Amino acid sequence: MNMNKHLSFLFLLFGTLSLAGAESVITNSPLASPTATPAKPKGVRNDQIYPPSAEASKSISYDGSGFLINGQRKYLSSGTIHFARVPNELWRDRLTRVKNADFVNVESYVFWNYQEPRENEWNFKGDGDFEKFLNLEQELGLTA
Repeated sequence: MNMNKHLSFLFLLFGTLSLAGAESVITNSPLASPTATPAKPKGVRNDQIYPPSAEASKSISYDGSGFLINGQRKYLSSGTIHFARVPNELWRDRLTRVKNADFVNVESYVFWNYQEPRENEWNFKGDGDFEKFLNLEQELGLTA
């Protein structure tokens, strides 16, 4: 999926994407060159309001133009799958669809009332196997 399709999707989803904003997203997109530093967006004055710790900055940092992960500029796009609401037999299919739509990250909500239906009674099997879901994401090259 190219950047214009992403923008079309965002426009349909939110209905508020302006054409001027779309132009700046396309021209400053880190997708054009994963290692290039795009022009700094207007209005960004304090990139380091919450700077990463020295140890964390070796792996991940943010510079106002996007994320740098292990020294490589990354465009992070994310989708959401509530794993407990999808039968575990369909997780691979759903995660593959997310990946094929050019998303790189999958968010998931842990419904604690599902994981612990009664006090001290745990459900981490079947559709509640969060570890299996995370391992499948990793196997498919997605991040959580």
